[in-house]
Amino acid sequence: MANISKNGMSPVITSVILFSILFVVVVYSVYLMYDFLELQAEYTEFEMAKDSMIYLADLIEKISFSKGSSGFIRINTRTGGPSYTEDFLPPLELIIEVDGNEVVHITDNSPGAVLYRGGSLVSVPGNQTLKGSNEVIIFEADEPLVLVNTTQSNGAVIFCTTYRFRIQKLGIINYTDENGIPHPYYLIEISYINLTKGRMGGFETITITVKNKNIKSDIITSPRGDITIKAYVNSVEKQTEEISKDEIPENCDIAFIVNIATVEISIGG
Repeated sequence: MANISKNGMSPVITSVILFSILFVVVVYSVYLMYDFLELQAEYTEFEMAKDSMIYLADLIEKISFSKGSSGFIRINTRTGGPSYTEDFLPPLELIIEVDGNEVVHITDNSPGAVLYRGGSLVSVPGNQTLKGSNEVIIFEADEPLVLVNTTQSNGAVIFCTTYRFRIQKLGIINYTDENGIPHPYYLIEISYINLTKGRMGGFETITITVKNKNIKSDIITSPRGDITIKAYVNSVEKQTEEISKDEIPENCDIAFIVNIATVEISIGG
């Protein structure tokens, strides 16, 4: 007959129970360690993707107004990955008026964006700007036209987009007509980058190719007057800027130079 302890339990049973408890603790510890390592790996991948998306923004900016130019970046992915979409951002619109008369109207009903979705364990604290600002009308020449932001939208997302217009006051030029008569114009340049979808695919190492497809330029003239520049997001006024006619010499008309670059985004191996 087996020896029974004072508590009525054999040493063998006690050992089995202790071993079972120890086994459960070890397995759970391994699980927690694996979960921690996976979390760390996904966050590291997401941080590296931020740098890649900023580089992508620089590349788009560089080739946009250089006809026929192109470039690419490569991204290594494991749990996340990039994609291109035209339904992530609402329609964007720019209207310029001189003394209340519309002279320039630019509409992008399907603004393009390159998204990078992080792994399932990654999250971000709302919207954060990595490159650029939230203004949709900018005047500074060194302010980027291409933005990079993070947001939480069905998981952590980095998005790269051209969701803004640049307005530059270029000064005065004299245009001489066929009769040799000079006509002074005050030049204002409007720049916008329109992203379009190219070929799509997916591999562990992903190449994002950026190619300038076209640059469309128009010149629109107007008599001197007060200039109002309005940007609309989803038909709601987002930002308004003004240029007083006092900045324009009295003998000058205004010439708006509208440059719209079309840039194709392809994603594949």
